[in-house]
Amino acid sequence: MRVETAWNCAGFAARVTRSEGRWSASLRIPLGPLCTGTPPALWRANFYRIDRGAVDEYSAWAPPFADPPDFHLPERFGVLKLGS
Repeated sequence: MRVETAWNCAGFAARVTRSEGRWSASLRIPLGPLCTGTPPALWRANFYRIDRGAVDEYSAWAPPFADPPDFHLPERFGVLKLGS
């Protein structure tokens, strides 16, 4: 896997809120830097989290159902529909 570390998505922001037995995440993802022209109405995406501990915990919006867990399977991503 290659990672482009020089690229920075201007305007991207993420925040996690934790409370007893639960957590939530808020994301702001500007679409302009991700495409040219008008952003499409449908996007393939996945949001996941790995909690490293005595026993690792894996959770995802669109679970990949892979063993071992693999969150780099675009064919298993969910579909985001933007707009009204």
